[in-house]
Amino acid sequence: MTNIIRADIYRIIRGKSLYIISLLVVLFGLMVVIAATLTDATLPFVNASPEALELNGINSAGLLFSNGPMLTFLLIPLVMMVAGPIFTDGTAKNEIAWGISRTRLYTARLIIVTVVCGLMLLVYLTAGMIFATILRGFGDYIPYGYWFNIIKTIVLQSFMFSAASWMGIFLIFTIKSGYAFVEVFMGVMVAPTLIAVLFMNANIDLSRVLDFDITTNIGRLGAVADMDTRGILMALVVGAVWMVIPTIIGLIRFQKAEIK
Repeated sequence: MTNIIRADIYRIIRGKSLYIISLLVVLFGLMVVIAATLTDATLPFVNASPEALELNGINSAGLLFSNGPMLTFLLIPLVMMVAGPIFTDGTAKNEIAWGISRTRLYTARLIIVTVVCGLMLLVYLTAGMIFATILRGFGDYIPYGYWFNIIKTIVLQSFMFSAASWMGIFLIFTIKSGYAFVEVFMGVMVAPTLIAVLFMNANIDLSRVLDFDITTNIGRLGAVADMDTRGILMALVVGAVWMVIPTIIGLIRFQKAEIK
């Protein structure tokens, strides 16, 4: 599996997609900060304190994390970058012909996309905080537990992004078509919110559906310091379900699939 991962990383680094996605991630971070600056938004510390402050480098982290669900849209090119070419370029057929097991082939892509998701969030946060510092200064007071809460939020949100990307890997390996993958993945991502809003307009409260929505939970975990233990665990359970069930189904289907 190490050789598969190494070969994929080499392919990704040599391609343009990684750098385009990285640029978009940075731009997302800058846009969030610019929007907050133009509207003179007041922002909470990244801890349990209810105190709100003007935007600066320190408290921009909370703003960036709360807008983290926007990055879900970038999972489409990210997943396609990692797993798409194995079917379009015939890589899957060749790797299987070389004696590589289908389980390793599938699992290697899960590992790569998980690492890339963590790096994506880190780049987004770093770019946004640096830009906010340039515009407004870093700030004078770092709240107690600030860095611990940032690390915790990065870990938890990265887990949720990975869960969404694992669903994407499942769809790629199942559909094997880039265009169809984009449509289905977007449908899966927005369906819970769309259902809740539509029924809300009919005075039917289905807001509980959002408890199982991956993007909603990414946003909630952006304020993890204000969540109780039960809320955090529920979000992680949702992420685990999004990870485990599609992966099991995907591995079973891929074992039986005809690779052309």
